[in-house]
Amino acid sequence: MAATRGSPFWREWALLVMLVALPRCSCLSCSSRSSDESVGCSSGGGCSGDFTNHSTCPDVVPAGTHTINTVDGYGTCKLVCQTGWLDCDSNPNNGCETAGNKCPYDSGFALPELIQTLVGTPRGLAACGSDLYVFDDDELYVWDGTSSTPLFASSGVPAGGLACDAANLYWSTLSDPDGGPANGAVWTMSRLTNMPSALATGLDPGRGIDSRDARVYWLARSGFGDAGMLAYVTNDGGVVPEMTASETDAYKVFALGADGDYVLANGSIWFAPLDSDAGGPVALPHDAGTASSLLAVNGSPFVIAHGFGFYDAGSDAATDADTDAADDANADADTDADTDAADDADAGADDAGDGAASSDASVDVNQAPPLDSLIALDPPHVVASNLGKVVTSTAGTYALVATDDAVFLVDVTTKKVTTIASGQLHVADVAIDATYAYWTTLGKGTSPGAVWRAKLP
Repeated sequence: MAATRGSPFWREWALLVMLVALPRCSCLSCSSRSSDESVGCSSGGGCSGDFTNHSTCPDVVPAGTHTINTVDGYGTCKLVCQTGWLDCDSNPNNGCETAGNKCPYDSGFALPELIQTLVGTPRGLAACGSDLYVFDDDELYVWDGTSSTPLFASSGVPAGGLACDAANLYWSTLSDPDGGPANGAVWTMSRLTNMPSALATGLDPGRGIDSRDARVYWLARSGFGDAGMLAYVTNDGGVVPEMTASETDAYKVFALGADGDYVLANGSIWFAPLDSDAGGPVALPHDAGTASSLLAVNGSPFVIAHGFGFYDAGSDAATDADTDAADDANADADTDADTDAADDADAGADDAGDGAASSDASVDVNQAPPLDSLIALDPPHVVASNLGKVVTSTAGTYALVATDDAVFLVDVTTKKVTTIASGQLHVADVAIDATYAYWTTLGKGTSPGAVWRAKLP
C-alpha cells in the first residue's frame, strides 16, 4: 500500500531528508548545544554557546603567493592576503597576486587577455601598426588582431628584441658560443613579403635593437676592441661602431633620442650627437652606477635607475649632492626641479593607489631616489618609482615598464602611473600601440610562456 502524507513511514522519510539537507558542524563544537547536529552551524537554531574551531585549513595555494590560509569562525577555509597584497582576479591558484591597496582593474583597464601560448622562450616582441610580432624561440609569429600565424624559423637564435619601421621588421641573432669566429647577424624582413634577409653577418649581438631613418642600431658584445659597443648597420650593409656600451640583464642599454644616441657604459650615460660637426661621444654628468635601461619617449631620453644617487656633477661637484647634508633640508626647494610648484601640480594627477608603482615629484634627484625609478635626463627629475627593468615606449608620451610580475603604464608628462597587470609569471618583453598594451611571460613550472594584451582605457 502506498504511503500517505499522514502515515508514520512518510514522517520518517521527511525527517531523513531534513537531516541530510541541513548543514552539519563537522568542523566545530558548541559548548552548550545538544548532540543533535541537525540544527545547523549558526549560533541560532538551538546553539547559543561559543564555537571552537576543530579544523585545519589545507595548503590550497602555491607557496610564495603572499597568501595566509586561515579558518573562520564557522570552519570555512579562507585565503587571507599578506599586508600590502590583494586577490584581484579571484583566482585561488595564484593567491594574492596584486601589490598595493587597490585592485588595478578599478582604473578602467580590461583584464589581461591571452593571445598565444608559447612552446619555447619568448625572444622578442614588437607592435608594428596593426600587427604584433613575437619570437617563440626561433619561430616568428604575427598576430593580426584575431589570430596568430607562423611566418618562418629564424636562422640562428634571436638575441632578444624586435624593432620595426613603416616597412620592415628588424632583429639580431646570437653568435655560437664555441670560441670560433663570430657568426651572429642583423636581419630585416619586409612586412609586405615576409621574406627575411641579412643586413650584416659575422657579428656578436647582445640584447636590444632599434631603428631610425636608414640605420638599424644593435649592441655588439665583441668584435670592436675589448668592450661592447653600440653599433649601427646601414641599408648598404656597412657596420659602424658608435660608442662603448655595457650590457645589462635588462632591455635595453641604449636609446635613440631626437638629438642623438644615448648608452650606458661603465657607470655613466654617454651621448653621441646626430650632428657629426658637434663632436664625438661625451659622458653626461650623471652617476649611473646601477642603471639598467635607457629609453626615449617623444625623442627625450629616460633612464631606469635602481636606488643610486643621480646628480649633476658639473653643477655641484665640490659638495656631492648624495652626501651634502644641506640637500636634506631642501633650502633651495623653490628652485629645485622636483619640488617646484609646477611639479607638485603634476603630482596631484598621480593615481597613488595603482599597485606598487607610484610617482613622487617631491623626490630630489640630488639624493638617492626610490628603487626602480624612471628618471628624465633633461632636466633631471624622477617621473615614477618602484617600477622595473624591462622598458619600451611609444611615439607619444607613454612608457610601458614591467617588473618580473607586473606591467605599468607611465605618462611621462603628467607622471601618472597605472597598473595594467599584476601576478604575471616572469615578464620578458613589452610593447604598446594606440589600443593595447602587450607583454610576453616566460611561464613557470608547468605553466608555459605566453603572449598577453590588455586594452588601454
